[in-house]
Amino acid sequence: MKQPEVVLPPQRACRQDGVGAGAGGVLRSVRSLRAIAALLVLLFHIAETTGGGFRTGAAGADLFFVVSGFILWVATARRRIGAAEFLASRAIRILPLYWGVTLLMAAALLQGPGFDPAHVIASLLLVPHADSHGMIRPVFVPGWTLYLTAFFYLGFAALLRLPRAEQLWAATCLFLALPGLGLLLQPGDAVLFTYTSPLLLEFLAGLWLGQLFLRGCLPRGLAAPAAMACGLALLLVADHAGYDADSRRVLVWGVPACLILAGAAGWEASGGPFPRGRLARLLARLGGRLGDASYSLYLSHPLVLAALWTLLPEQPPPVFAVAGALACCAVALLCFAWIEQPLTDALREGRTGWRGGAAPRRARARRIMAGAVALIALGGAGSGLMLAGSRTHPATGAANGPASGPGPLRGCTILGDSIAAGLSRMVPACRVLARPGLTSAEYRQAFPGAIGGQVAIISLGANDWQGDTEWNLLELRRTIRAGQVVWLLPNVHHLGIRAGIARVAGRHGDAVIDTTAFVGSDGLHPDGAGYRMIAARLPVPQAAR
Repeated sequence: MKQPEVVLPPQRACRQDGVGAGAGGVLRSVRSLRAIAALLVLLFHIAETTGGGFRTGAAGADLFFVVSGFILWVATARRRIGAAEFLASRAIRILPLYWGVTLLMAAALLQGPGFDPAHVIASLLLVPHADSHGMIRPVFVPGWTLYLTAFFYLGFAALLRLPRAEQLWAATCLFLALPGLGLLLQPGDAVLFTYTSPLLLEFLAGLWLGQLFLRGCLPRGLAAPAAMACGLALLLVADHAGYDADSRRVLVWGVPACLILAGAAGWEASGGPFPRGRLARLLARLGGRLGDASYSLYLSHPLVLAALWTLLPEQPPPVFAVAGALACCAVALLCFAWIEQPLTDALREGRTGWRGGAAPRRARARRIMAGAVALIALGGAGSGLMLAGSRTHPATGAANGPASGPGPLRGCTILGDSIAAGLSRMVPACRVLARPGLTSAEYRQAFPGAIGGQVAIISLGANDWQGDTEWNLLELRRTIRAGQVVWLLPNVHHLGIRAGIARVAGRHGDAVIDTTAFVGSDGLHPDGAGYRMIAARLPVPQAAR
């Protein structure tokens, strides 16, 4: 995401040798890390779109969080800034573009059955709110990261009145206490659940890395690239081993993000050389440009991918990946140059007083208008194409294009026991991994392997009598990498089965459908009408039912 430039201030060295970050200059490595973070998220959504698996790409959001904390601490070291000024600058930076894409998505979903004006308003205000599927996310799904970012800004602003020496310790107490309360209370409310998220620890880690950077205490010499290599290796190992990044995200993805940032910033601050040559300079320049445009890339790429997915539905995954990556980067650079940057400059000048003549202001206004028209055209075209058919695009959560004929719906899987098998008759386009009578333990043996794609629908637990349901389902959930996961809550009341399923779903932010109201005469399995009503609540295209 777009952040202010980091100018290296004079600083006290951590060691007696006086090797520190030096004074003056811009951290090119941080700009490049912003680009890498945005590209990781882009590749994650490309893989998700094509039915592949690159779950570690979602760690780009964790890298964003750590970098945000780092930049804010270093940037506010240069001068005292009040809370009002700080929040105004942050709002100018993040809200206009986010509001634009949110309103585009809201307009696209206006005629849909799940349209909720209250959810749209909450999304615009960045107030955590559950959507029609029970998922805590805004109308524009990738905007979930802004829930945490905005809350972090509010918490950080509240501490700006304190002396600088006390701000870091106060922030540490605040952002340690909130996740601790969340772990203790396990809140079900969307706002409390979000604002006590362990992911706040990643922002806090960024603050401490910024403090270490200012004191010249980050890794230097060969230790810096070694830290980056360790961070990258941990990400690769986590992806290969299939670690549960949802329940242990701060450890699985947050720690590697900290190592990568510490190594990159320490290497540059200690005067480590950068690759030379024409190609290296070109890549560095491109990385810097994409780093500046990372926020535009993060917000625009789902619309671009959704439009491409509709226009090029049957392309081989490698072809779609290359076309999608190039198109998203090109649109992001244009969006930054024609919308984000001139709009941000105009709002800042409007707040602090206009400078320059009328001609530059008119030229900027023309660029903003032209860019806005282009973005609206892109968003309108993508949204219109998405809603013209019935497939679901995972990056946006919107319907996307007509079904491509008979056969399994790309990325839709129903798994579990006899309830799952019965439900599959109502959603014939989904892949089925189900067998009547299966327990949660038996399922893991009968159908090993990871589940990817767009949607996974799980019905397990009704046949369990061993008391290990929750553990088995947690292990199963580690292997599911679908964009959305829906659990069917069976009408059983022994061994805490329902509570265990609900805890697993809540830990991962998954949706839950209670089948109790739909069961038939046997008290467990839904009848035909019950299965149809459950299918109507699933986040799968109408044409798949």
